[in-house]
Amino acid sequence: MRESTKNISAFILKSEPYKEKDLLITIFSKEEGKLILSARSARKSSSKLGGHLQVFSLSDLMVVNGKSFDYIGAAKNNKSYLNIREDFNKMQIAGKAVYVFNRLVNTKVQDEDLYYLLKSFLDHLNKDKIDDLNSNDVNKLEMYYLSFLWQLLSILGYRPNLYTCYYCKKRISEGINYFNLDKASLFCNHKEIKGPIINLSSNIVKYLRFLNKYSFDKVELLKINKTDLKQLKNITNKYIMYQLEEYLRKY
Repeated sequence: MRESTKNISAFILKSEPYKEKDLLITIFSKEEGKLILSARSARKSSSKLGGHLQVFSLSDLMVVNGKSFDYIGAAKNNKSYLNIREDFNKMQIAGKAVYVFNRLVNTKVQDEDLYYLLKSFLDHLNKDKIDDLNSNDVNKLEMYYLSFLWQLLSILGYRPNLYTCYYCKKRISEGINYFNLDKASLFCNHKEIKGPIINLSSNIVKYLRFLNKYSFDKVELLKINKTDLKQLKNITNKYIMYQLEEYLRKY
């Protein structure tokens, strides 16, 4: 009986040693979603697979049914994202984004929106080669990353309410507002809130709305100062960690 095979194009999310000479490769494809595959003998210096299975590259794979794991019978690099690989700051941003994506997305979840989000993010990050990185470039890279995270959360069903008060249902006004991590919503009066809260300025609320609404093409035009960027990163990280902890408690 012949082994069943399928050909897919997939992003490489993670590569880790397995057994003596193999690798376990986590991928995400438009057709199959997230899969964990074995790459047999890929750690050998003579292996032809290893060079085509670098993290966050896009590769064409022949996947063969196996007993413990399906395995990669053949691989060919489709896009290696060289401008990312040759820039330390871009590598850091891409690495963080792919790590969070891998943690939040379940195996065998097929979602074309997730595939195209990952593709769009890496394409934009790879677009320009930066020789002399200045503060504006660093901020732009960080905003790409934050935009990716909020779009990812939205697709996964964690989009927050940023326009009306959870308690009184009135539209959020200018000034200090309060974000409740448990309800994933803004409140206009902290006295009504039970649970973990974060104080947010009007500027941060506007940035969060922007990141939850617009694509990378719009985000790259944003100008943000160092103080606001720090606060934006803080609430993003707290929200993701809270949602991740809630998710892990369920499984």
